[in-house]
Amino acid sequence: MAEAAKPRVGFIGLGAMGQPMARSLARAGFAVVAYDIATARAVALVPDGATVAPDARAAAQNADVLVVMVQNFAQASDVLRGAAGALAALPDGAVLLMTSTIDPADARTLAAEAATYGCAFVDAPVSGGPARAATGDLSLAISGAPDAVAKCQPVLDALGPHQLRVGDEVGQALTLKAVHQVLAGIHIAAAAEAIALGERAGIAPEIVYQFVTGGAGNSWMFGDRGQRMIAR
Repeated sequence: MAEAAKPRVGFIGLGAMGQPMARSLARAGFAVVAYDIATARAVALVPDGATVAPDARAAAQNADVLVVMVQNFAQASDVLRGAAGALAALPDGAVLLMTSTIDPADARTLAAEAATYGCAFVDAPVSGGPARAATGDLSLAISGAPDAVAKCQPVLDALGPHQLRVGDEVGQALTLKAVHQVLAGIHIAAAAEAIALGERAGIAPEIVYQFVTGGAGNSWMFGDRGQRMIAR
């Protein structure tokens, strides 16, 4: 049986995470049309097989799946909305795959607007950093209508094998990411307070780090960010 054709991918946002994600997709054999306000970032993907889009609309025109990996909702709104935006150019039945971390309420607003163009919306915030993005090893939380998720599943699989299907409602995955970020922030703050408490008592930060990382009070954030704090 012949292998199903890979969906055509438009990709908007080629920053620290977006560029390695788009590169990973292109190397996996997807036809990627990439756009970033800094054109050089898209040009850098040409050796990997990607095509440079002159604007966001051009990235969306023939896409089955449009991946958006911009910094925030303001940037997403800029590239997606209006007559010159990507949403108006998406083919009927395409899926807007939001991998940026934005407010769940804003995601639902974009999903409603996408629906007026006959397009679906899936939110799939990612975690793992640029190095794992480059190797297609990201972690993704995913929410959206089952048929929409199924349409972009090959893209999700190429981005990372660590996937958690959160629910069928747009915004649920982004809410889960927010929960994670709250806990991550608490752990970072607690790590800083713990190291400072030891320093005030005359204990070297390295000793605090060694003791905590060997005990039940350790966390991933303490182990990673604690090292950075000690190194200033």
